[in-house]
Amino acid sequence: MSPVPMPVPAPWGAPAAGFHSHWPPANGLTTIHCPRNDSVFQVNASSHINAPVDIIWDVLRNTSGFPEWNTFTPSATITSQPLNKSLPAEEQDFLNLGTKFTYSVVLDSRAPQNRTPSMEQVDDVSTPVHQSNYVPSDLLKNDGSFFPDLSRVYRISWVTDPDSDIVKQGLCSERFNEIIPLDDCNGRKKGCEYRTWELQGGPPATYVQQLYGTLLQEDFEIWARDLKGKAEKKAKTQRGRGHHGH
Repeated sequence: MSPVPMPVPAPWGAPAAGFHSHWPPANGLTTIHCPRNDSVFQVNASSHINAPVDIIWDVLRNTSGFPEWNTFTPSATITSQPLNKSLPAEEQDFLNLGTKFTYSVVLDSRAPQNRTPSMEQVDDVSTPVHQSNYVPSDLLKNDGSFFPDLSRVYRISWVTDPDSDIVKQGLCSERFNEIIPLDDCNGRKKGCEYRTWELQGGPPATYVQQLYGTLLQEDFEIWARDLKGKAEKKAKTQRGRGHHGH
C-alpha cells in the first residue's frame, strides 16, 4: 500500500503475533522490490486459519468480496487485468499477475468514513502448480522472510503502481501475502498459516511512517483477523453443504 501509512517504536514495527515463533525473522522482513536495507519501516501480521487453502486463496484475491469482510480495505476496484491472460467471467474481479487495482483503505478503524485511495499492481503470484522464480532461491532458502517450499505455499505480492504520483516522488513499497497449508504428524489437515508483510522506503515513506505507522500495523492485524473470520465462515458453510476443500 502506498500513500497511507504515530511513529512505530522500532524500525521494523511491531512483531506479528503469529503462532510460528520463527517468523518474522529477528533481523526484520524483506521484499524484492523494497529490501530491508533500503526500507524506512515495515509492518506485518499473521493468523492461523481453520479453512482449506483454496477457500482462503479465493477470499484473498476476490476484490468483489472485500466489502463482506475487509475492514481495512472495504473496497477495491480492478482498473486493468493482464492482456495475456484469458479469465473466466467469475474471475474478472480476482487479483492475478499484472492486475492493476485501486484500494479504498480505512487507516483508522475508529473512523471508517475516512478512506484513502491507493493504486497497486500485482507483481508476483506463486502456487504449487504454477511456481514463481520471482524470489531468488538463495533468499527463499536463507532469509527467513519467505516460506521456502514452493510446492506448498500460495503467494501473492503487489507494489504501488509505478504510474502513481507517489512512486514518481520516490516511494518504494511492496506487500507480500503467503498461505501455508499445515498438516499434523499423521498428515491430517490442520488449516493454514497466513502471513502478510509490507516494507516501504524512499523519502515519502518517512512521512508515511510518522503519520500512519502505528495505525498501519493495527490495520494489518485487522486484515489478518478479518480474513480468518471470512474464510472460516465460508469453510463452515461449505462443510454444511457437503463440499470439501483441497
